[in-house]
Amino acid sequence: MSMRPLVETPARVPNADLIFVLAGLEARKAFGLRLLNRQLAPRILLSVGRFEIRKLPRLSLPAPINLLEIAATIPPVLRHYFVWFEGGEALAERIPVGRFGTWMEIESLARWLQERKDIHTVLVVSSAHHLARIRICCRALLAPRVNVLLVPLPQEVAPEESRSRKEMLAEWLKIPVYCVLSGINRMKGGARGRPLA
Repeated sequence: MSMRPLVETPARVPNADLIFVLAGLEARKAFGLRLLNRQLAPRILLSVGRFEIRKLPRLSLPAPINLLEIAATIPPVLRHYFVWFEGGEALAERIPVGRFGTWMEIESLARWLQERKDIHTVLVVSSAHHLARIRICCRALLAPRVNVLLVPLPQEVAPEESRSRKEMLAEWLKIPVYCVLSGINRMKGGARGRPLA
């Protein structure tokens, strides 16, 4: 898997086959949808955590979907979905929930991409402080054929992203844990792109 440099401004984001937005701030999804509206990719995949399901209709979605109704029969702790928009259609697929959320999201993305061999280039959108861990996960889990470009939220899109020192330290303390997960994944035999069993 090749990993290109971070994109610093929305104007410099290149075209891709897919925009993938990680769960978290609503601003991430709004920015990903802006990139879709600029026709930088024909499809977008949103990772939607349990606390985001009610907020999803507030976004300018390219097609209607009632994720609250879809999730109604699922216990709240298990509610995490990939919501895929393409060609005026919307589909939702529940993904596993685990202790290491970012790892599970990228592991689920790897599985999702295995079924869609026509997707070669992915714009991965998240908060700037989150991208170091995402890079570790993508290198460990995504197939070598997948070209990933990490796209941070522009500062003007997410002014609430100014983090306290304590929060930033917590984020950096997670990086060694993710390096260990990556090492375990390699020792389990795997070729890159094969998620943990």
